[in-house]
Amino acid sequence: YTKRQFDRAKLARKLFHTIGTPTVVSFKAALRGNMIRNCPVTSKDVQIAEEIFGPSVSHLKGKSTRRAPKPVISDWIEIPKELIMKHHELELCMDTMFVNDVQMLTAID
Repeated sequence: YTKRQFDRAKLARKLFHTIGTPTVVSFKAALRGNMIRNCPVTSKDVQIAEEIFGPSVSHLKGKSTRRAPKPVISDWIEIPKELIMKHHELELCMDTMFVNDVQMLTAID
């Protein structure tokens, strides 16, 4: 992008935040409908600002939701009494993890 396009994109983003971060579609509609008097920003400036800066963080806050994590499943295995009598102070915890799409088994005793 040229220096002038970048400066106009910054001006478009500043105006976007000044009027309260509406949706990009409604912001462009307000500019096309000439609802803001003597506005130097055009719809093309808003499009370039979206391409340069991406979506506005303040616009996304509160509108995006966190996905629910998968529930943790606890699996208890019955251990023979002989092992419990011999190793009664031992606790073994095992879990799986993925490193570079390779599944590994981890254990802590």
